[in-house]
Amino acid sequence: MGPGGAWFSNRTIYYRVRERDTLYEIARLYLPHTEFRSVPGLVQVIMETNRLASAVIQSGQVLAIPVWSDHRPREGGAPLDRAPRASGREGSGGSSNEMRGIYLNAVLAGSASGQAILDQFARAGGNTIFFDVKETDGFVNFPMQTPLARSIESPRSNEIPDLHRFLASVHQRGMRAVARVVCFADRRLFLARPEYRLRSERFEDITDGPWVCWVDPGNPNVRGYLLDLVMNLCAVYAVDEVHLDYVRYPDWPDPVLRMNPGAPREEAITEFVREMQRVTQRYRRRLSLAVFGIMAWDRGDNLAITGQNIRRLSSYCDGIHLMLYPSHFAPGFAGFANPADHPQALVPAAIRNLKALSSGREISISPWLQAFDLSVTRYDTAYVRSSVEAARNSGTGFLFWNSTGRYQEVFEALETRGTPVISVPGASTP
Repeated sequence: MGPGGAWFSNRTIYYRVRERDTLYEIARLYLPHTEFRSVPGLVQVIMETNRLASAVIQSGQVLAIPVWSDHRPREGGAPLDRAPRASGREGSGGSSNEMRGIYLNAVLAGSASGQAILDQFARAGGNTIFFDVKETDGFVNFPMQTPLARSIESPRSNEIPDLHRFLASVHQRGMRAVARVVCFADRRLFLARPEYRLRSERFEDITDGPWVCWVDPGNPNVRGYLLDLVMNLCAVYAVDEVHLDYVRYPDWPDPVLRMNPGAPREEAITEFVREMQRVTQRYRRRLSLAVFGIMAWDRGDNLAITGQNIRRLSSYCDGIHLMLYPSHFAPGFAGFANPADHPQALVPAAIRNLKALSSGREISISPWLQAFDLSVTRYDTAYVRSSVEAARNSGTGFLFWNSTGRYQEVFEALETRGTPVISVPGASTP
């Protein structure tokens, strides 16, 4: 990490001082790899950590550079037992505990355009923002300093330059911040560590196009990397919830070569989620999962392929968010020639099925709804309202997904101008 020689251990960077090094130069070099905001601030921390009476340092001396100031976040996240809160604005048209969310990609989250979207959504009664900590490209949007992350150079700061500031901007608007972590589709890890790739019985690398590259959910090093990521995130940043996506196997039939080839896929997925719950509970963060909408129908062939056993997974998380994009159901599903045109039928049916599968636990069941026009005959405000009503009558809220952050129809549907868009007395709570 530096010309003088450096290594990382136990959340600390150790640096061996060279001739002519100054403390300010060292602090400037390693500032991007820590949570600290300024060079003088990091200099002061280094002096205190190493019990230096002054900024004078000696060649050959080893300095300990803390990556974090302590193991607690600077801002308070939502405790596990606290339900999502409304933004406090009138006319949201639902329970104060109802989750109303949208997704922002990392580029938007770190931009002025993203701040404008936050303002619009807050005015419309939104209370939850999902944003990318790690997408399928495998890059991590905070300065994660574990040995594997450093060796594959996955941390970056160009998309969300200041995660603390972004989280503060979400909380200042009365909304919750949910960190989306893509798990087993990781192009960066796939390219850098071929030994972690998921492969077919013919030793073919398993990919879904050039950008979705699968790593092995049964490999303890892959799982450890993700567990470390979430632990580092929760230790430093005030996220309210961690949302795991691609927490499954790909749509490839058995058999595939993995660490435990004799075990069903669901064993690896369930055990990983249970391990992740231990991390999020330690830091009092909620844990939720993104799950294929079709999994609510509990079909054995889908379970065998993805490994997502909702009956078991519901015991180890606080929310399961079905991806109920009607466009993603095959023509003829549930008797509809074009399922994309029928959210009012598919969404309640899936939520009812999910409740029956969730072992009687009171978990958040707020589905991901379609905020894009794929396969829809007429995508407009009325379509959005229909989706919202279907989710609101059945679940604990609703989430909208648009990969590019285009939510105009959503905002128009939710804007109430003094009267609720959809009034549902006694809406259910998580």
